[in-house]
Amino acid sequence: MRITLKKKIQLKSIEILAEVDFNHEESPYIELLEQYTNQQDMKQKLAESGVESAAINNILKNLTALGIIENGSIKNIQKGFPEREYGKYEVLYYENDTNLPFKYQIHSIKRTGVVSGNRADRVAKIQSELLKSLLEESRDLSSGKNFRILKIINEQGIHDIRCSCTESLAMVFENNDWTYFFSDIKDRFSMPPIELNYSFRGRWNSEEIALELDYVDVCNDDNAVRKFLFTFEDDLEIPEYGNLQGGYDDIPIIPNESSYRNWFLHLLKEEVQSCNRYFTYDEIEQLWCNLYHKTPQIHKRFELPFDFSSISKEYSVDSELYWLLMTGKDLNPFVNTKSNGYGRNETIEQDTDVELKYLFDRKLDFSNINYLLIIDRYVNTLRHFQSVEAMLSPYNGRIETTIVSQEYYKTTAHEQNLIKEICEVNNIKRIIREKTAIPHDRYWILDKKIFYNFSKSVDFIMIDKEKIDVQHTQIFYIPEDRVEKRVIELAGAING
Repeated sequence: MRITLKKKIQLKSIEILAEVDFNHEESPYIELLEQYTNQQDMKQKLAESGVESAAINNILKNLTALGIIENGSIKNIQKGFPEREYGKYEVLYYENDTNLPFKYQIHSIKRTGVVSGNRADRVAKIQSELLKSLLEESRDLSSGKNFRILKIINEQGIHDIRCSCTESLAMVFENNDWTYFFSDIKDRFSMPPIELNYSFRGRWNSEEIALELDYVDVCNDDNAVRKFLFTFEDDLEIPEYGNLQGGYDDIPIIPNESSYRNWFLHLLKEEVQSCNRYFTYDEIEQLWCNLYHKTPQIHKRFELPFDFSSISKEYSVDSELYWLLMTGKDLNPFVNTKSNGYGRNETIEQDTDVELKYLFDRKLDFSNINYLLIIDRYVNTLRHFQSVEAMLSPYNGRIETTIVSQEYYKTTAHEQNLIKEICEVNNIKRIIREKTAIPHDRYWILDKKIFYNFSKSVDFIMIDKEKIDVQHTQIFYIPEDRVEKRVIELAGAING
């Protein structure tokens, strides 16, 4: 992330009669003074080396006049030993039309001849704020030499209007730090931080560390929509800094409350179109859930439960993908809520901040089971296993669990290691099968004899940082004599 705010400033010239200390970095006095810790130490060591008392006092007096000795301490002179000069100088300085990041800053200083093209009758009192800046410790930006103007005679000077020109000042935010520089100088200078909310016209979300935008602001920028990084330009005005030209590179962005749904549906539509094939209802739901959980810019702030009708509205009825999606919906047995007549059906209502042990003890009597077999093609991401972990961890590994699913789905090596850790800690065995070898429906088999069919995969358990939420889910009890033969055979093979 990088912000560059630019404005025009003036480079001006003034002639002065002044007393100036120029710091010489190669002066032999620097190494000489390093052997003394303070004024008293210097006085003692000089005396021990045989230097006359009058000479010592003269040395100390001169060093004090140069500002090297102050209140008995020896000043750090690594920037150079000051050598005092008196004469006529031309000082170039920057002038800003606002007070921040500076009002005046010296560019350079050079000795001039006694006679110049400027007329003596143009001598004028130097404005107080400029005078204060001229008398501060400075560095010649063209030569890199440090100096300090100690005194300007009569606090007067001649402003040379012939040497006035326009330069560019750039203020840059990068690596969490603000600096500024000039178009004609390579050096960078520290500056007070500018509040990011000012830099983004009040749309900066400091909690999420991102710029909050409407989907329509970025809908034509693929990089912004997909990667949530936005590069753009914008002219703005910031108090104390004035009118600025803003350049913004790779700014992290998040959707605002009014457009997160449209943003998400656009991303989902791209996922569907990239596959360009028939989807089962379950696959559509998994696409939705995987995309939602892999998009923290949305899921960290907004609830977005699966809604098939929202997806279908993205396509016109004459679109091939519309009919591929609708076919998947028509094949799903749980799209329309119905009783299957088996009895002991359960419903988990959508809820937030749920105590899972209480929920599963009440719904499925988990406190009294020892074995759980989950047959579900789509328990193959870290998110799914984190849901399983949240459900089983209150039982401390007592419930021996086997999960039959496909190979990992879009998981990194790090995520796979985390899944392995979850399985080890919670007494979970994982069995991999080809998609076609796993039944289409989601089965949970308790103690090898009680069969349930779930309308959703286990990630209906949603893990937040501080709480656990659950989505609306139907649980159908199935008597063993009505369970699919292939499910009985698969469970029998696994249970031995």
